[in-house]
Amino acid sequence: VAIDRLSGALIRISEKPERRIFLFNCHLDYQFYGPYAALKSGATAETVLLEENRSKRAPQMKAMLEFMKSRLDAADTVPVFLTGDFNCPSHLDWTAATADAHGRIGTVAWPPSTEVIAAGMIDSFRVAHPDPAKESGFTWSSIHKAGEPQDRIDFTYHMGSRVSVKTSRVFTTHVEATVGPWNGSDLAIVRKNTWPSDHSAVVTEYLLR
Repeated sequence: VAIDRLSGALIRISEKPERRIFLFNCHLDYQFYGPYAALKSGATAETVLLEENRSKRAPQMKAMLEFMKSRLDAADTVPVFLTGDFNCPSHLDWTAATADAHGRIGTVAWPPSTEVIAAGMIDSFRVAHPDPAKESGFTWSSIHKAGEPQDRIDFTYHMGSRVSVKTSRVFTTHVEATVGPWNGSDLAIVRKNTWPSDHSAVVTEYLLR
């Protein structure tokens, strides 16, 4: 099944006993990236969200959750997982305790993550690492470093009473070379990197009862 920027499949992971899961993957709009607005002089949570809401991420996420609703309602029978590049941080990470890492701005109610959590889904990385001040989990970026705000914008969410998180971690293979900010960076130096993405991966190990 698929809608704009979301695809999903019903996967049989065992036959005896039969166990099935729904796995969805999304890729939200990349424009008007909120953390850039947080670096501007005089920025506040309100001005950051004004920039964030210029993007299509919030309506995209609402449409995705509406599409997934019947599966989410039955998640205790068939667990549901949502992964992807959300191109947006999480409100679970932007807190008063982590303000120094985010332009000295504290709490920000990023729309995609607040919508997903409100729908009943659970952020697997934050289950395994509940304190963002101790474990940031940044996935952006594996290659864009100096001058580029670092953040956690790739997620593995789940829903269903039969699912629990065993471990969750951010993963890359060796990254030989990095570059500067995303806009205008010369990528020639990273083209032969062992790790093939500008994002780090999120690897979560689940237990399914």
